[in-house]
Amino acid sequence: LLYLNISYLKKATDFIPLTVKESGIDIGVDNLAAVFVNDKTTPSLIIDGKPFKHYNAKFNRLLSKLNESKSQEVLEWGISKTGTKYPIKYTQKGKDINKFISFLYSKRNKYFYDQFHKVSKRIVEFLHLNNVTDLYLSKNLAELKNNGECELSKSVKQGFIQIPFIKLLKNIEYKAQELGINIHWIDESYSSKSSCISDDIISIQLNKPKSTNAFNGKRVERGLFLDTLLNKVFNADINGAVNHIKIATAKSFEWLKNS
Repeated sequence: LLYLNISYLKKATDFIPLTVKESGIDIGVDNLAAVFVNDKTTPSLIIDGKPFKHYNAKFNRLLSKLNESKSQEVLEWGISKTGTKYPIKYTQKGKDINKFISFLYSKRNKYFYDQFHKVSKRIVEFLHLNNVTDLYLSKNLAELKNNGECELSKSVKQGFIQIPFIKLLKNIEYKAQELGINIHWIDESYSSKSSCISDDIISIQLNKPKSTNAFNGKRVERGLFLDTLLNKVFNADINGAVNHIKIATAKSFEWLKNS
């Protein structure tokens, strides 16, 4: 198997827009991307993430079965300095299983590489067609694999770590910059817990509240967010995308009360 990677430099479009229009993107597992554009006419965009989630889950189930079969094909074991056993030599069937596992990893990587290039292109086209000039993305998610800080449940963590969201974000970044859209990386902490209308997300991030009573809203079933102050329900991921803009610009989104 041979791969050819070509790297090149391309100068980003350099211009000063007459008007500024912001957009925020919230990345997730069930909804791969929720895109909000800060105007009163552009519809929000939600991209289904379940096909990628199911693909990854199917891969993990198959991998688990193959590893179980491979463990029964060990001819010789070694002992590490800590006393842990590890396989040294496999039967021919065990070697074949190893090759098949390598093939599956390669296939999965190519699948996400292809799909996330296509998804990122469509997202950036949507932003460009709606005259977006500034885009706000999660710095926390982009650094998730590197900083080792991932306070999520095991099942959710598996999805976030194994599905290459960083690749998706980086694809969006360079494609947007090619079209003259400015990229801003923000701290998204508490953005999914806070109401984009009633809560002051900047103050919440500064104070880092431990109690849920500090928030004017909460997630409810089927991916919805309830603003308990307004008694208004809206999409939880779009709420996060709006908060991305709010964190960076401190703008008020009072107009969303009547949207």
